[in-house]
Amino acid sequence: MFNLVDLDVSSADHIVPLEVGVAQFTIAEGVVRTYHKFIEPQAIPTGYRYEALKQSEQTHRIPPVDFEHSCDNYLQIWEELVSFINPDRLPLPPPVYTQVAERQLETRLLVASCDWLLCAVQ
Repeated sequence: MFNLVDLDVSSADHIVPLEVGVAQFTIAEGVVRTYHKFIEPQAIPTGYRYEALKQSEQTHRIPPVDFEHSCDNYLQIWEELVSFINPDRLPLPPPVYTQVAERQLETRLLVASCDWLLCAVQ
């Protein structure tokens, strides 16, 4: 199960991930292992800092910048995610699922967030 918390600046057409979590579970055993990381965003789009701070206070309370527990090493985050999802480095990785929460988590958001992380490590 894959979950992503982002700043909702969709009107700026930007993805600003703040947190990622993945859990492996089975019906028989429940949660088997987990991965979690707070992400330090590269930049909040110009003109959206106030909205980002307001959203943070009203929802997840993850500061959008300078959060002491966040990681700005995007290559490390990417490598850890890949290792967690596909620890045996199979040619075809196992499926990854996501849950629709309070708001609709569109495939576009998930793909854009992964694209953002890939671009950040290059």
